[in-house]
Order: sequence, then structure tokens, then C-alpha cells
Amino acid sequence: MAKRVRPKIEDMESQVQHTYDHRGETGKFGNIYNTDVETWKTKEGDHEFCIIPYSIAKNSVFRTKNPDLNPAFSDEKIEAGKAWPHKLSVLIHYGVGVNKDAALCLRTLREACPICEERDRLIKEDEERYKEEIQDLGPAKRAVYNVVVFDNEKEMQKGIQVYEAPHSSIEDVLSEIWVNKRTGDKRYFTLPEEGWNVAFEKRGKGLGTEYRQVQILERRKEDEFTDKELDELYDVAHNLEEIIEIKSHAELKEMAFGSAAASKEEKEDRPSRGDRSKTEEEPTNGGRFRSRREEKVEEKVDESGPGNPKCFGIKNNLLDECEDCPGDLWKSCAKEVEKAKEANKPEKTRGRRAL
Repeated sequence: MAKRVRPKIEDMESQVQHTYDHRGETGKFGNIYNTDVETWKTKEGDHEFCIIPYSIAKNSVFRTKNPDLNPAFSDEKIEAGKAWPHKLSVLIHYGVGVNKDAALCLRTLREACPICEERDRLIKEDEERYKEEIQDLGPAKRAVYNVVVFDNEKEMQKGIQVYEAPHSSIEDVLSEIWVNKRTGDKRYFTLPEEGWNVAFEKRGKGLGTEYRQVQILERRKEDEFTDKELDELYDVAHNLEEIIEIKSHAELKEMAFGSAAASKEEKEDRPSRGDRSKTEEEPTNGGRFRSRREEKVEEKVDESGPGNPKCFGIKNNLLDECEDCPGDLWKSCAKEVEKAKEANKPEKTRGRRAL
């Protein structure tokens, strides 16, 4: 009888290394952003939110390449600091690739999109036969907002969140109802200081989702913002045109259909506009409406230490809070844990344990 082959240490190293390299990943579906942002995912029921405009210092590719979707501001307005869009209109593909991630459709920028190209091919080949695939490959038009959600106290304490609203069901309806057709009165829902909130009811799920009773309501007095809070909200509002990741045609094709489908295309460097390493540092004001990312770190800060959480370098990936820890802080913490492990390793001996 042949001797049983047993696994060797070197056979197992790569598996453990893979676990180490992907530690902390939760398996959540990827979004369209190149930095960590708090996103608002609506459930069935009644909702109420306030839109916070954001400032731009120049017209981005979203405006210069497709002004029909996002009109460009005049140089005079930009120079005067009056370029304040309340939303960014985009096309998004959901459920992309094996990981079912989300990705910006390149048609947002009037560029060729490999997912849309595949959809067009299936339509030409046999629209009835590939009806479901064609439906899945189609992009969704979304109005992306910075919002403060008034559903409950927990949502309010999150401060600024990013909301991808269905364009036809929310933004288009708001553009129709903000002026009272009978009296001509206007409800400026895009300016938080004017005191208007947006409300709607969400029913159903998936393709059966309905958005009912979209309204512009006067904000309750107890929910009104102070001048200090308004300044704070404007400070932490995301420049939506800088935080959305724009993949190249080849990158999007590989993401959607695998490396084999993209192998014929020359790999391009990711454009600087989508570079994860070039995100602006968020301002910190320490008030009621800080960004959620900033708040998470501050909750765990040890005032007697150098500014790191109490668990820093001690309990990496062992606490529930680790999932919400900003990426750079999490990686630094992991390195400190590894250093501590190396420093505490016993010297090798020939016996069963080090004495």
C-alpha cells in the first residue's frame, strides 16, 4: 500500500496569505465611488430628506463631455463661487460581473460602454430570446444627491449621506411640482436654508418598486438647522463629481465579462479623475452633521493618546467596529498588530515549546 501523501507547510502558505491579503473584506456589493462614503439605501415605507448642494471649482468631465445630462456652469459663476449644483445625473449599471457590483456607464460621458455594446448586440441578434439579459444589461438613470435623512434620529445623526435616487421617480417629479401651478409660489427644495424637505413612499422591491406621493414639505420647526449647522453641512458635502470612479472601456469590460473578454484590448492606466489615491481630505468641524466616516473614528479616539482609537494595533478585525474603520487607518492598525506579533514570537528551539 502506497504511503499517504500529507500536505506540507509550503502547500498551505499561499492559502493563509490569501486570507491575510483579503482580511476585513465583508463581501458587500461594490459601489460607484472611489472613496469611502456613507450611502443611503431606502427600504419600503415613508421617507423624508433634505438636499445639500455642493460646490465645484471647475466644470468636470461630467459637464464638459455631456452637458445635456449635466449642464456646464459659466466661468463667471465658477469664479464668483456661485457654482452650486444640487445633484449629479448619471447612468449606472447594477449587478455587474460575478460580484454583482455597480459601475458608472460610460455613456454618462458620451463614451462607448462595453456593457451597452453587449446589450445592443443581443438586441440585434434576437431581442425576444435575450429579453431578460437585455433588461439586466441596461443602465439606470440616477440623480445623485448629498442628503440629510429625517426618517429617525439614527439617520439624522449620520449627517451627510449620498443617495442615488431614481431620476424619473424623484428628480423629474420634483422639477414638475416645485412651482405651485395655481399660485406660482416656489418651494426651493434645493436650498436647505429655505426650510423644505422632500418626502416619498417606497413600495415593493426590485422591478416592482414604486415611488408614491413624492412631495415637497415644509420642514418641522424642531428639525430646522441653525446657521452653524448649515455651514457645517456645506463644508462636509461631497463634491459628487470627484468621488465617482470612472473606469476605462477595458476595465469595465473585464469587470463585466471577465479577463478573457478584455484580453484583446490594451490595458490602460486608470484616468486620474477616478484615481483612488487622489481624494480630497474632508473638512472636520466636530458638530452635529459630521461625515459618518469622521464620526466613526472620533467615537473610538483615546484623548490621552496620539489620536488613534483605543483598539488601534491591538484588536484588528476582531471588533464589529472594524468593518466601519476607514481603509488607511485599518491598514495601519493591521501593520501594528503584525509588528507586535513578530516582537512577541519566542525564539526557535528544538523542543515542543519555547521555555
